[in-house]
Amino acid sequence: MEIRNYKNLSNVANPHGIQSTKIYDKEHALIMHLILKAGESLKPHITPVDVAFYVLEGEPSILIGEEKIKVKKDDLIESPKNIIHSIYNETENDVRILVMKLPKPMPLEVKCECGESFEMTNFEDKCPKCNMIYGVTPCHAFDATNMMPAGINY
Repeated sequence: MEIRNYKNLSNVANPHGIQSTKIYDKEHALIMHLILKAGESLKPHITPVDVAFYVLEGEPSILIGEEKIKVKKDDLIESPKNIIHSIYNETENDVRILVMKLPKPMPLEVKCECGESFEMTNFEDKCPKCNMIYGVTPCHAFDATNMMPAGINY
Protein backbone atom coordinates (compact mmCIF):
# COMPACT_ATOMS: atom_id res chain seq x y z
CA MET A 1 0.00 0.00 0.00
CA GLU A 2 1.22 3.48 -0.84
CA ILE A 3 -0.09 6.51 1.00
CA ARG A 4 0.67 10.06 -0.14
CA ASN A 5 -0.27 13.44 1.25
CA TYR A 6 0.13 16.46 -1.01
CA LYS A 7 1.63 18.41 1.90
CA ASN A 8 4.61 16.04 1.91
CA LEU A 9 5.27 16.14 -1.85
CA SER A 10 7.17 18.66 -3.97
CA ASN A 11 5.35 21.20 -6.09
CA VAL A 12 5.49 20.66 -9.85
CA ALA A 13 6.27 23.62 -12.09
CA ASN A 14 3.46 24.41 -14.51
CA PRO A 15 2.65 27.05 -17.13
CA HIS A 16 -0.24 28.33 -15.01
CA GLY A 17 1.91 29.52 -12.10
CA ILE A 18 -0.23 27.82 -9.45
CA GLN A 19 0.60 25.37 -6.68
CA SER A 20 0.48 21.91 -8.26
CA THR A 21 1.46 18.55 -6.75
CA LYS A 22 1.61 15.24 -8.61
CA ILE A 23 0.03 12.73 -6.23
CA TYR A 24 -0.48 9.79 -8.63
CA ASP A 25 1.45 9.01 -11.79
CA LYS A 26 0.96 5.52 -13.19
CA GLU A 27 0.73 3.95 -16.61
CA HIS A 28 -3.01 4.56 -17.05
CA ALA A 29 -3.71 7.79 -15.16
CA LEU A 30 -2.27 10.98 -13.70
CA ILE A 31 -3.76 12.78 -10.68
CA MET A 32 -2.68 16.28 -9.71
CA HIS A 33 -3.61 18.23 -6.57
CA LEU A 34 -4.05 21.94 -7.34
CA ILE A 35 -4.38 24.91 -5.01
CA LEU A 36 -5.66 28.13 -6.52
CA LYS A 37 -5.34 31.22 -4.32
CA ALA A 38 -7.83 34.09 -4.61
CA GLY A 39 -7.78 35.46 -8.17
CA GLU A 40 -5.67 32.64 -9.64
CA SER A 41 -6.70 30.55 -12.63
CA LEU A 42 -5.50 28.01 -15.14
CA LYS A 43 -4.87 29.34 -18.61
CA PRO A 44 -7.56 27.96 -20.94
CA HIS A 45 -6.05 24.92 -22.66
CA ILE A 46 -6.87 21.66 -24.43
CA THR A 47 -5.70 18.19 -23.41
CA PRO A 48 -5.64 15.14 -25.69
CA VAL A 49 -7.20 12.95 -22.97
CA ASP A 50 -10.35 13.05 -20.84
CA VAL A 51 -10.01 15.06 -17.64
CA ALA A 52 -12.09 14.95 -14.45
CA PHE A 53 -11.98 17.69 -11.81
CA TYR A 54 -12.98 16.89 -8.20
CA VAL A 55 -13.48 19.90 -5.93
CA LEU A 56 -11.99 19.30 -2.48
CA GLU A 57 -12.43 22.82 -1.12
CA GLY A 58 -13.87 26.14 -2.26
CA GLU A 59 -16.20 27.25 -5.05
CA PRO A 60 -14.28 27.62 -8.32
CA SER A 61 -15.71 28.41 -11.72
CA ILE A 62 -14.99 25.76 -14.33
CA LEU A 63 -14.91 26.42 -18.07
CA ILE A 64 -15.60 23.47 -20.38
CA GLY A 65 -15.94 24.47 -24.02
CA GLU A 66 -18.01 27.66 -24.00
CA GLU A 67 -19.83 26.86 -20.73
CA LYS A 68 -18.52 28.40 -17.48
CA ILE A 69 -20.22 27.33 -14.22
CA LYS A 70 -19.51 27.94 -10.54
CA VAL A 71 -19.17 24.60 -8.72
CA LYS A 72 -18.74 23.59 -5.09
CA LYS A 73 -17.01 21.15 -2.76
CA ASP A 74 -17.55 17.46 -3.65
CA ASP A 75 -18.61 18.21 -7.25
CA LEU A 76 -17.03 16.14 -10.02
CA ILE A 77 -16.77 17.85 -13.40
CA GLU A 78 -15.93 15.95 -16.60
CA SER A 79 -14.06 17.51 -19.51
CA PRO A 80 -13.86 15.45 -22.71
CA LYS A 81 -10.56 15.29 -24.55
CA ASN A 82 -9.80 17.98 -27.15
CA ILE A 83 -12.16 20.52 -25.50
CA ILE A 84 -10.87 23.79 -24.08
CA HIS A 85 -11.11 23.95 -20.29
CA SER A 86 -9.97 26.08 -17.37
CA ILE A 87 -10.43 26.62 -13.63
CA TYR A 88 -10.94 30.07 -12.06
CA ASN A 89 -10.86 31.06 -8.41
CA GLU A 90 -12.97 34.20 -8.37
CA THR A 91 -13.46 34.03 -4.59
CA GLU A 92 -11.43 35.23 -1.60
CA ASN A 93 -10.83 31.67 -0.33
CA ASP A 94 -8.42 28.97 -1.49
CA VAL A 95 -9.67 26.35 -3.94
CA ARG A 96 -8.31 22.79 -3.83
CA ILE A 97 -8.99 20.46 -6.75
CA LEU A 98 -7.93 17.01 -7.88
CA VAL A 99 -7.30 16.90 -11.63
CA MET A 100 -7.43 13.39 -13.08
CA LYS A 101 -6.10 12.82 -16.59
CA LEU A 102 -7.50 9.56 -17.86
CA PRO A 103 -6.43 8.34 -21.32
CA LYS A 104 -8.80 6.37 -23.44
CA PRO A 105 -7.97 2.65 -23.42
CA MET A 106 -6.12 1.07 -26.29
CA PRO A 107 -6.12 -0.67 -28.83
CA LEU A 108 -4.68 1.30 -31.73
CA GLU A 109 -3.99 0.20 -35.28
CA VAL A 110 -0.26 0.54 -36.07
CA LYS A 111 1.41 0.27 -39.48
CA CYS A 112 4.91 -1.14 -38.95
CA GLU A 113 7.96 -0.05 -40.90
CA CYS A 114 7.99 -3.53 -42.52
CA GLY A 115 4.55 -2.82 -43.99
CA GLU A 116 2.59 -5.09 -41.62
CA SER A 117 -0.40 -3.60 -39.78
CA PHE A 118 -1.25 -4.83 -36.29
CA GLU A 119 -3.39 -3.92 -33.32
CA MET A 120 -1.41 -2.43 -30.43
CA THR A 121 -3.11 -3.45 -27.18
CA ASN A 122 -0.52 -2.22 -24.64
CA PHE A 123 1.67 0.85 -24.28
CA GLU A 124 4.49 -1.36 -25.57
CA ASP A 125 3.83 -4.00 -28.22
CA LYS A 126 5.61 -5.70 -31.12
CA CYS A 127 4.95 -6.35 -34.77
CA PRO A 128 4.09 -10.04 -35.28
CA LYS A 129 5.96 -10.11 -38.63
CA CYS A 130 9.34 -8.49 -37.89
CA ASN A 131 9.34 -8.19 -34.04
CA MET A 132 9.81 -4.39 -34.14
CA ILE A 133 8.89 -3.08 -30.68
CA TYR A 134 6.65 -0.01 -30.58
CA GLY A 135 5.92 2.16 -27.57
CA VAL A 136 3.86 5.17 -26.57
CA THR A 137 3.39 7.15 -23.37
CA PRO A 138 -0.09 6.88 -21.83
CA CYS A 139 -0.89 10.57 -22.35
CA HIS A 140 -0.30 10.15 -26.11
CA ALA A 141 -2.03 6.78 -26.52
CA PHE A 142 -5.06 8.33 -28.21
CA ASP A 143 -3.47 8.46 -31.69
CA ALA A 144 -1.43 5.82 -33.54
CA THR A 145 0.77 8.53 -35.09
CA ASN A 146 2.33 8.94 -31.63
CA MET A 147 3.73 5.36 -31.68
CA MET A 148 7.51 5.19 -31.93
CA PRO A 149 9.64 2.20 -32.99
CA ALA A 150 12.26 1.20 -30.39
CA GLY A 151 14.07 -1.53 -32.34
CA ILE A 152 13.67 -5.17 -33.30
CA ASN A 153 13.36 -7.36 -30.18
CA TYR A 154 14.33 -4.30 -28.12
